[in-house]
Amino acid sequence: MLLFVQDEQARGLIEDADKHFQSGDLVAGLFRLRLAFDLIVKEYESRKSVTGWDSIFKTKPSFFPSTFDLRDMLGREGGRKLEKFQEWIQALDDLTRLGALGIDLQRYSYFDAVTPRVWYFASDSAPKPNIRFEAVTAEHYRASYLFVVDAAIRLGANDYTLMTTRGGIHRERHYNPDYVGKTDIALAEQAKSSEPT
Repeated sequence: MLLFVQDEQARGLIEDADKHFQSGDLVAGLFRLRLAFDLIVKEYESRKSVTGWDSIFKTKPSFFPSTFDLRDMLGREGGRKLEKFQEWIQALDDLTRLGALGIDLQRYSYFDAVTPRVWYFASDSAPKPNIRFEAVTAEHYRASYLFVVDAAIRLGANDYTLMTTRGGIHRERHYNPDYVGKTDIALAEQAKSSEPT
């Protein structure tokens, strides 16, 4: 089935996930499946724009305030309360967007629950897993694997390009769990220099 996954990097992440699964490292395998899924969706969506700025699947208005704007408008305490509202709107936006892409939302909810979410950084640093569910099993891995491959095949079967959004995808930095950037090197050197000799 992997032959039908069109994106080479996503296919490599899925293969790498399987190697980690075979060696017994389920969390690392699930993290790579999450990266592959995120890459597949981001890559597909980034080529569906009519303005060059936003995907045609974007539902959140461009004027939607950021967390920082909310804090400025309502003060620290009011901003905190509205952060939960913003999280809710973001979750609705994400699910609406995925549904419009044709992603099976029931299977996605399962996948989202058992796989680590990813912390992507604006700095030159590798993505990091945000593990929320630690009792992962081989069954969780297998269901997630099938979901990611099925999603990739489904998106690939109905693919087209309108216009690519500006900014592109940071493939090497955001979708490579082994990426070592300047920030990672600086942090490692700082930790090493603070060790007692």
